[in-house]
Amino acid sequence: MFLRNIAIAIVVAGAVSAPAMAQNASSAGKQVEAAVRAFFDGMSAATCQDGSPVSRLAKDKTIYVLETEIYRVPHAEYEQGVRQRACNWKKHDGGVDEVVVEVHAPNVATAAWTFHDIITRKDGSVRRSKGAVMQTWVKDEGGWKIAATKSSEDHASATIDPPPSK
Repeated sequence: MFLRNIAIAIVVAGAVSAPAMAQNASSAGKQVEAAVRAFFDGMSAATCQDGSPVSRLAKDKTIYVLETEIYRVPHAEYEQGVRQRACNWKKHDGGVDEVVVEVHAPNVATAAWTFHDIITRKDGSVRRSKGAVMQTWVKDEGGWKIAATKSSEDHASATIDPPPSK
């Protein structure tokens, strides 16, 4: 009888928690999507003196995967890299086009997203490009943070408009 009651309790608990788990995953997915959009929008807010609109969303020693290399980037270097990029442009526009999030656990998710980038450089030239990003996001006491990134840009479609004539 005791074992039967335990089995019934497990089945009932599973039936009750399955919808709750789905709702939590949906909530986490929306949070990660919002974090992805905040990350991209942070590029427009970053300056030569302050990269925190972007770097605040990255964990220390974030993993970056390039075509043939893998890096671990300490948070201070990440911040510096964002500031250096911001120093090269007058204006950053564009946006996240599509985001797909897969929640693996309450504090781990993968986000795949596409973007279009429009960067007005200091000389007035405009660079337009498109790309895709795959990121692993981990939730800690400070919220969702990027743990790993693989990004690619469609260099074949990138265009550069010359600076306006003077």
